[in-house]
Amino acid sequence: MADILPIDISRLQSTLITSGLQQRDNALYQVISEIILNLQKMNKAGVAGQKGATGASVTSGTSGFMVAEDGLDGLDSLIPGLQGLTGATGATGATGPAGSASLATVSLSEAQIEAWSSSPIQIIAAPGGGKILVPLFVYVQMFVTSIYTSNPSMKFVYGTNTTSLLSTSIPTSLSVVTNTLRGDIAATGLSFSDYSIFDPRNKAINLKGSSDPTGGGTGAVTGIVNMAYVTFDFN
Repeated sequence: MADILPIDISRLQSTLITSGLQQRDNALYQVISEIILNLQKMNKAGVAGQKGATGASVTSGTSGFMVAEDGLDGLDSLIPGLQGLTGATGATGATGPAGSASLATVSLSEAQIEAWSSSPIQIIAAPGGGKILVPLFVYVQMFVTSIYTSNPSMKFVYGTNTTSLLSTSIPTSLSVVTNTLRGDIAATGLSFSDYSIFDPRNKAINLKGSSDPTGGGTGAVTGIVNMAYVTFDFN
C-alpha cells in the first residue's frame, strides 16, 4: 500500500483564493472550497490516527483520501492553470487586385462638333452584354480658332438616350476665340432609371451637343475629351 502523506491544505486554499475562479464560476469555486474543507477535517483525523497507532498503517475507509498520487493529483486538476502565451501573428494575406478604373481619350474634329446634336460622338464603346459603363471624371478641352454665332452646350449620354450622365451640362463658349477653354466635372449626378424605362447595360457613352453650332461656315473648332470610368459586370 502507498505511503500516506499529509495534504498541504493551506497551499490548496491559497491557490483557490488567488485563482480568480470565484469571479468566473462561483458554483465551481464553492464545490472546491467544500472539498478542501472536508479534506482538512480528514487530514486532522488521519494525523491523529497515525499518532495513536503503534507503527501500523492507517487502514480506515477515509484513509484513501490521504494517498498523494490519488487525492492530490485529482484535486489539482480542478484548479485552473495560468493563461497561455499569445500565438504568433499569421502570415500577411495576398495583395488584392489592382484598381479597374480606365481612361478614354478622344480627339474631336470640326466636322464632328458641327454635327454632334444629330450624330453623337462615341467616347467609350459599348462594353458587352450585362456590363455598364460608369463615368468617374471628365476633362474637356476645346480649341476655337474662329468663333460661331451660336454657343450650344454638350452632355454625355448612354447610346441614343437623351439623359445626361453628369450633374450639369458643360458649356463650350464656341462664340469666344480661345485655345484653352476647359471644363472638368466630377460625375456625381448619375441617376439610373428602371430598366423598363431605359436599360444602361451594354451601352456606349457618347458626347452630344444641345444643338449644332452655327455661324455661316466661318467657325473652326477642335477638341479633346478625357474620361475616367469603371465597368460594372452584372453577368
